[in-house]
Amino acid sequence: MFKERFSEPVLIVASVAISGIAVLGTMGNLLAVVALLRSTKLRRSSTYYIVNLAFSNLPVCIIAMPLYAVVLVQALCLDEVLVPPLVLHAIAVIGFIGNQAELHTICVLSFNRVLAMFKPRAYQKLVQLRVYRYVLAGLWLYSVGMWVPPAFGWLGELEISEQDLFVIISRKSKIARRLFLFFAFTLPLLFSLVCHLMLLCKGLRAGVESSSQQQWRQQITKTVSLVFLLLLVLSVPHIVVHALQARGHSEPKSWLLVHVLFFGR
Repeated sequence: MFKERFSEPVLIVASVAISGIAVLGTMGNLLAVVALLRSTKLRRSSTYYIVNLAFSNLPVCIIAMPLYAVVLVQALCLDEVLVPPLVLHAIAVIGFIGNQAELHTICVLSFNRVLAMFKPRAYQKLVQLRVYRYVLAGLWLYSVGMWVPPAFGWLGELEISEQDLFVIISRKSKIARRLFLFFAFTLPLLFSLVCHLMLLCKGLRAGVESSSQQQWRQQITKTVSLVFLLLLVLSVPHIVVHALQARGHSEPKSWLLVHVLFFGR
């Protein structure tokens, strides 16, 4: 069933890619967290957002990705999935919450940079450990509040789709699926896009500035361009596939490969 729907080469590529991303992601994010917390030069209030960005990826890399690799291997070797549905639901929710926290952390980092460049005085007032803690607490509460209710059948419902080999928002509620697609993925992407474009325009504006200021803005522009390009390349296909599926168009191979790409972002 799965071999016919996805083809063996696609399942092999997806299994190897997810396993590799899980290993590299776990090592990279752990090293980032340890380095940021141990280095006195890097230990500043703003570092909390960077640490949270790496930390939010850990549940996905350590729990969600390995389990999904097991699901793909079972589909490839046994042509069926033996992982209990309850376990699949629980691990999927953990992965969704981690992904959501990551996307919102990127939004917060983007807004932080905009505030620092356009309103430096206001930014300085907000550079406080207490503010960072409140923002991070709100970010995680929002992420949990978005994905826990569907796990219990509230505001939508999660279901295991054998057709897509993934845990998804139930097709029974098209409105809930579209709302989740917008608030979970599209809105964070659009918000980050606006922030990055504002930073890019600010960095390219000519003005009377010292050489150090010019170098700083050039560096910001390069960094923002790279982040935006990666975010766009890896997130847009994911949103497009979800939007097409919400309209009843399903392409299993594209769905699977796009999710592997999205996990690796």
